[in-house]
Amino acid sequence: MYDKNNLDDLIEKMEEKMKHFDLSDTYLLDHNKDNRYQVGIGEYVYGITMVPCEWVLPYLKELQEIKKEK
Repeated sequence: MYDKNNLDDLIEKMEEKMKHFDLSDTYLLDHNKDNRYQVGIGEYVYGITMVPCEWVLPYLKELQEIKKEK
């Protein structure tokens, strides 16, 4: 079961959603749609689950590694 207060669960859920619902940048560009690099943080566009994931996920993974070290 997903625990919204657990960092590992959050990262796993984000990766799962991005893997299953995001279209590739190539596909988006080929079909005249903006990709995640062409839109700003917080914008929602066709084929991208949530643009902030692209920017937030690396920091969450870094935090996860820091927590594992302690």
